[in-house]
Amino acid sequence: MDTSTTCVAGIQVFEQREEGEILILRFSRSKILDEAQIENIRICLGIAAEENRNMILDFSNVTFFSSAALSPLLALRENLCERGKKILFACMCKEVATIFAIVHCDTLELMEQNVKSAIGKMRSS
Repeated sequence: MDTSTTCVAGIQVFEQREEGEILILRFSRSKILDEAQIENIRICLGIAAEENRNMILDFSNVTFFSSAALSPLLALRENLCERGKKILFACMCKEVATIFAIVHCDTLELMEQNVKSAIGKMRSS
C-alpha cells in the first residue's frame, strides 16, 4: 500500500494511496478556504479522474470546508458516473457534513463513516 503526495505548484493537496482497484485521496490540509486551494483541488481531481478508477475522498484531516469547494467534487462525481465509476466521501466531521447537507449532497449512497467501510461498500457493489 504505497502512499504518494499530489502537489500543484509545490502545494500538497492530497495524500494518495491505492487499495486494489480503488484510488484513495486524503485531503492534506485541515481547512479548505480560498480560491487557490480550490483551484488546486480542481486540478488534482481532474488528473485523478483520468485514471478512470473508483475513488474514495478521505476528509479525516479536514475541519473546515468552504461550500465553494463543492463544485470540483460534484464535477468529479459526474465525470466518474459518466464512465461507470463510483466515488464515496469518507471520514467527514460534523461541520464538513453540514456543508454537504446544505446543498443536498449528503445522500447515504455517497457518504461513509470511515475509509474501511467505504472500501467494503465499493467492493460489494
